[in-house]
Amino acid sequence: MKPEHWESIIAKHLDGVATIDEVAELSAAIEADESVRSHYVQMARVHAALATSPAGTGRVVDRKSTRLNSSHK
Repeated sequence: MKPEHWESIIAKHLDGVATIDEVAELSAAIEADESVRSHYVQMARVHAALATSPAGTGRVVDRKSTRLNSSHK
């Protein structure tokens, strides 16, 4: 399958809106294909980083640095 196909399904999965069939298809592909597995891990890292960024900025924040900086105020 084309990378665009997997990218769409991976995005749906990470957003929690993939269908049961899509999840099953993705799971099988992750087990069988190193490139799909690698792409999933890469997208999951970006998804997690964006989920932990300050609301509306889309920037990744180093939480350790943020805690240290806020304690010096």
